[in-house]
Amino acid sequence: MIETPERLKHLYLLTMADLKAVGPGVWNEWKASLITELFIETLKTIEQGGINREELMEKILLGRTFVEQSLTPDHPLDKIRAELDILTERAYMVYRPRVLSRLIDMKLKMGDEPIYLSWRQANKGGFTNLFVVARDHAGLFAKIAGVLSANNVNILGAQILTRRDGIVFDVLHVTDSVLKPIKDKVKSRIVNRELKKAVTGELDVEELFTSRNLSLPLDRRDRTLTLPPKVEIENDVSEEHTVIDVYATDRIGLLYQITSTLAGLGLSIHTAKVSTKVDQAVDVFYVKDLEGNKITDLEKLEKIKGSLLGVLAQEETSPLSGSAT
Repeated sequence: MIETPERLKHLYLLTMADLKAVGPGVWNEWKASLITELFIETLKTIEQGGINREELMEKILLGRTFVEQSLTPDHPLDKIRAELDILTERAYMVYRPRVLSRLIDMKLKMGDEPIYLSWRQANKGGFTNLFVVARDHAGLFAKIAGVLSANNVNILGAQILTRRDGIVFDVLHVTDSVLKPIKDKVKSRIVNRELKKAVTGELDVEELFTSRNLSLPLDRRDRTLTLPPKVEIENDVSEEHTVIDVYATDRIGLLYQITSTLAGLGLSIHTAKVSTKVDQAVDVFYVKDLEGNKITDLEKLEKIKGSLLGVLAQEETSPLSGSAT
């Protein structure tokens, strides 16, 4: 167990050295930023302890104040506050104030559109942020993952949150297939157009997905290690959601396969944390059934687990392939 800052610092340095020694292309800006962020947050926990209720309330107040001050030049204050009032406490834990400000700005601008998109280059980490605000419906995230996969957009990580009013906030960290930030405006326009068509039902994502010539991200083409997939389902982590943890070796189209399987099982993704560490996908989904309930039936839970393991066990040469997670 890591109990002291000194041990944590040693582990941090050993982890960096170990990853750099694996092989060319394995170490990159994204992985450096992930490990550094984990180190900083863990160090805070060791030195200060976990966040308490008073600190959380202060964090929420500071976040609301930042959003209000950032957006009042462009939007009426009462509309900004109405958007903030819909957010749960979790939103302030998942998203930093600057990100929340951008997402709420997008929500206020989207009008009656089913989906609103914005691409921004990250300041560090070597990736592009794709911000998505959409109206939730069955299979929404599977459609997003499928369109991105079909366009060789590699999803390094994602934070997904569904508000009480059915508006979805997604922040996806993406690169091209050679792990470079996406700066091609033609590609982003194509993705925008196809996402809008997919969400409105004008585009069949599965047909699009299987029709494209797709490539595995550069750092995952020469693997030295693959681990057996694992699926864990828990009902005691969240009062309102069933939590599904998925661990698998990353491959072309993995996230699309996982999310489309969940949609096919009649599950709605309300919150998710998606990440890729080296070439291992670690995805966490907070789900409900289409009636808005946790899944408690043991037979249904076994079916979910079996279906996901079946998808994860498919060979990488499967025709169901797209961009990596």
